[in-house]
Amino acid sequence: QPAAPEVLGMTLAPIDDAARRSFGLAAEVRGVVVTALASGSDAARKGLRRGDVIARVNSRAVTAAGDVVAEVEAARKAGRPSVLVGVSRDGRTLFLPLDIAQ
Repeated sequence: QPAAPEVLGMTLAPIDDAARRSFGLAAEVRGVVVTALASGSDAARKGLRRGDVIARVNSRAVTAAGDVVAEVEAARKAGRPSVLVGVSRDGRTLFLPLDIAQ
């Protein structure tokens, strides 16, 4: 089992049965779950929290941490300062821009 990838200060994990139980995620929720946040990261400052689900990055639906990493890398290569993440929380979806400049 590889270490959980971290991207933009978020530690991300696939949504499996254990994650659904731990975070109380509904069966229809898709994406990757945030299991930890680096304090001081843009994600933490924007109010993301453990148990939030990243469902989209820019226009792409994501189902693995690698999808998020790939979208961030593509945006960096294109010179964009941020990515727009779709966050599923309590049955609602929030869209938040996360800074990717590093």
